Amino acid sequence: MVFGKNPQEALHDRGVVVTRFSGTDGRDIVRSHELQGNLQTLATDTLSLIREHTNSNYRVGDDLTMKATNQIPQVALRELVVNALIHRKYGIVAPVKVAIFDDRLEIFSPGELPPNITLEVLGDGTSQIRNVHLAKFARRLGLIEKLGSGIKEARRLLEESGFPAPEFIDQPTSFKVIIQTQPFKKMLSSPEKIVDQLLKKQSHVSKQDLVKSGVADRTASQTLSRLVAESKLRRVGKGRNTRYTR
Repeated sequence: MVFGKNPQEALHDRGVVVTRFSGTDGRDIVRSHELQGNLQTLATDTLSLIREHTNSNYRVGDDLTMKATNQIPQVALRELVVNALIHRKYGIVAPVKVAIFDDRLEIFSPGELPPNITLEVLGDGTSQIRNVHLAKFARRLGLIEKLGSGIKEARRLLEESGFPAPEFIDQPTSFKVIIQTQPFKKMLSSPEKIVDQLLKKQSHVSKQDLVKSGVADRTASQTLSRLVAESKLRRVGKGRNTRYTR
């Protein structure tokens, strides 16, 4: 994985699959890429495809021309992609998967968290390296700053750029990272107060209304579900036509 020209000849299906979906539900594939190569090649090509398939903001440069700026901090992306490549279980015959949706980016790494590492301590400096040699070479190649700091650095960079912290999900056979691809507006009120304010102006409120007001997509869903469970709201309709009223 470090020096091989095509390591996948021996390690079958241990590359990266990057897939761009249309919408947010993962039903319609726009394009899918199967990447092969050594550690450095996989990291470089994966990041290049993520840049290609995610939207860009534009700013006016010093020469008065429009210049594209990637929405997600690239160093944060690099840390999370390389983290998936280094800490995956290479005994599992499956690629690292990157799924790009209209509103988020998901990175699937084969294998659960290492023993003694939990979601609670993730990113606090606690480190238990599954593939020690790969991690050491990744540092020497400049792919990572220092061992055990990647997730903490990614969280910091995303927060400084106005993005929510990445969400981590530990599953029996894989570890998933979810990154929201749209920076959120600064909220001046709690999600509950925003719901109340919206319902003073209109009869129904949708999840998208909350997102437009600066509430994170997942937080909006959780808030509305909780208010329904507490009998403070009533759900009307299904799917994309779901609305909420008092």
